[in-house]
Amino acid sequence: MQSLKEIAEKFNTASSSNLTEEEMCKQKCERSNRVKTEDRDGYECSLCNNNEYIYEPRYNEMLGAWQEVSVPCKCQKIRRVLRRLKKSGLQDSIKKSFDSYQTDTEWRAKLKDMVLGWLQQDGRWLYIGGATGSGKTHLCVAAMLKLLKRGKEVYYMLWREEVPKLKSLVNEHEEYERRVSELKNVDVLYIDDFLKTQHGEQPTKGDINIAFELINHRLMNTDLITIISSEKT
Repeated sequence: MQSLKEIAEKFNTASSSNLTEEEMCKQKCERSNRVKTEDRDGYECSLCNNNEYIYEPRYNEMLGAWQEVSVPCKCQKIRRVLRRLKKSGLQDSIKKSFDSYQTDTEWRAKLKDMVLGWLQQDGRWLYIGGATGSGKTHLCVAAMLKLLKRGKEVYYMLWREEVPKLKSLVNEHEEYERRVSELKNVDVLYIDDFLKTQHGEQPTKGDINIAFELINHRLMNTDLITIISSEKT
């Protein structure tokens, strides 16, 4: 007597024999895409099931055969930002949202409403200045993540860490231009702790020059969005 396993294998073989090579490759891709991986970035993706790649059937003319090819999922762009935030010590901020922002005072409630209104109006420039602990980073990150989930390319820039690196590249023209160009042209640039120095001294001429270069470029390009938080009012 045949076992259920043997019957099932024969059934699958018979079913497969009726499929074209393209259809079999497509089925294989569909099975691969259904496999779900545990999310480690704080973003659940229904397209790739957190695998970061989507499998598609492609015909390889050189081999004369259909192959399962992996292509990057759109969620990779979002995950890069989330990982950069974690690396910058803002892993807790990833979980922060407008709902978790404490509006225990009138000014906090007004600030939250202002940022939400800015998002609704598709604003280009958002600046929040205030003391440490006022919640400016919380609101700016929440706004940035909203824009990220709308499909915008986003970059988080911690001023006091990034600017010294840029200044060290002044004599390496190509590398400096490549790095600055990324900051100039990304869809959404969030500059945190704008003009804050590592040891509390006044910003240098080099700091001001970089600030002007970034802000002037983004001001002249009307499709770019810039978010700034700073202890300077």
